[in-house]
Amino acid sequence: MNATTPHMSPVSDPSAGTRERIISAAREEFAQFGIDGARVDRIARKAAVNKAMLYYHFHSKELLYEAVVKEFFLGVVERLRSHIEAFENLEQALAELAETHAQMVKQAPGIVPILLRELANPQSNLCEWIAGAIGGSGITSIAEQRLDEAVRSGRFRKIEIRQAMISFITMSLGYHLMAPLVDRVWNVTDREVFVRERKAAIVDLFLNGVKVKPI
Repeated sequence: MNATTPHMSPVSDPSAGTRERIISAAREEFAQFGIDGARVDRIARKAAVNKAMLYYHFHSKELLYEAVVKEFFLGVVERLRSHIEAFENLEQALAELAETHAQMVKQAPGIVPILLRELANPQSNLCEWIAGAIGGSGITSIAEQRLDEAVRSGRFRKIEIRQAMISFITMSLGYHLMAPLVDRVWNVTDREVFVRERKAAIVDLFLNGVKVKPI
């Protein structure tokens, strides 16, 4: 008698789900209290794990904090690089970069206050690591090459490439870093709609600043 081998579904790694829950709970805790005020027992409770399991994955509160920041930025860097490489059209690439900035904040609530604390700390080892991760990914080199090609082809006026890149990044990230203040000053009541409009405005403003104007 021939038995038919049943189809076996891939088995997910339960430890991966545990790690994700801990990271998510820790991001929320560190955002609210900072690394000094964060409590491991609260993180474990929010993640629905015991402290022994948390320490099994991350060993210490400091290493957990590093993991929260590093895993977030590794994901962002990977997404940014894939978008820059995927679009030959620079205008499309810029739109995707603005979209990535918006999505990274939306998908990782709590990362902004953590990032602001690190940026405000001149001794931050994590800032050094983030800079290395971005530089090592080749993102800045690819972006510089794309902008330089646009200048050489005559589509963009002659610009200082580094300053142009910094201008776009700060325009794209600025609202997300200052949203509570901006919302109050400009009476933003629907943040989702505003972010959608903001992405289009950033690309439009940047391109109109660098494109060669017809005579």
